[in-house]
Amino acid sequence: MEKLLTEATRTLNAKLIESAHLVLQRYTDSIPDHAALLKRAQAMRERYRSSDIHAGLGEQSHIGRAAGGVSLPGGYKPPNPEGLLGKVTAV
Repeated sequence: MEKLLTEATRTLNAKLIESAHLVLQRYTDSIPDHAALLKRAQAMRERYRSSDIHAGLGEQSHIGRAAGGVSLPGGYKPPNPEGLLGKVTAV
């Protein structure tokens, strides 16, 4: 655990910071000096804001769509034969 937190501090890698925090949450009883380590991990999470939820490109975080999901239009509209395309004849 100490090595994971040291590397997270050295590299400022958000994945390492979050991994350290999750390991500390999961193995509370089996890690000696758990409280101090959790305090360090939480301080890094707050300082580097690794715990914030970030919406990815094109995602809408307020609808709770899974990562990688695609929004599709809900209704089908048949083509409108009036207008410019309605006047074109096939060759």
